[in-house]
Amino acid sequence: MDRINSSEKPELEAVKQQFQQWRSRRTHREPIPRHLWEAAANLCKTHPITHVCHHLRLSFRELKKRIGVTGKQPIQFMELDLSCISGGWQLECDRGDGARLRMSSGGQPPVIDVLRQFLS
Repeated sequence: MDRINSSEKPELEAVKQQFQQWRSRRTHREPIPRHLWEAAANLCKTHPITHVCHHLRLSFRELKKRIGVTGKQPIQFMELDLSCISGGWQLECDRGDGARLRMSSGGQPPVIDVLRQFLS
């Protein structure tokens, strides 16, 4: 489960309350107002889309459209020379959908292959 930074939680909670107020006042099934979609999209700058959708009870597909995510993003690599490190190491990689990959020293897995699979 994703952890929320204490400085980001009030912002998420404020938007969540706005959605709750809007939902409590509506009488019929009506579209979510534009300002609420914009607030949710802004949260995706600091939180994974899945996290925002879960907390605000939104459609992943609909929010993804609203923030302009199209298709898969190209995989970007950064070369790391681990040969100079004495002792252990740990690598963390986060995907936009909130998935997290953690690797550490102890064996020699083909790191590039694992990352490529994780990010695709």
